[in-house]
Amino acid sequence: MGIDIRKIYLFTFGLGTGLVGIAGGLLMPVYYVFPTVGGLFVLTAFVVVVLGGMGNMTGAFVGGLIIGLVESYSGFYLATQLKEAIYFIIFILVLFLKPSGLFGVVGAEEMGLK
Repeated sequence: MGIDIRKIYLFTFGLGTGLVGIAGGLLMPVYYVFPTVGGLFVLTAFVVVVLGGMGNMTGAFVGGLIIGLVESYSGFYLATQLKEAIYFIIFILVLFLKPSGLFGVVGAEEMGLK
């Protein structure tokens, strides 16, 4: 009734692509540039989204806070090389105890609920 879904999809895809480009440009002075530089970021983003619950913005926010705090404190109190291992251990424990994530709904993927 007036909202063109195709235009909305194109707009959000363009907006997301633009934001990724800006983020990449801002990270270039900090990290070396090579073809697999984004691997660690993709892995961390995957852990954040699945930890919070797929399709849940509040869960992704809380998952990001948890991963950020764990990474900061484990890097400060333990060896900095272990910070990824610590949040992967927490990730595996949460998925073992609650497979849908912290804020996920069981069976939401099959029913189309998000």
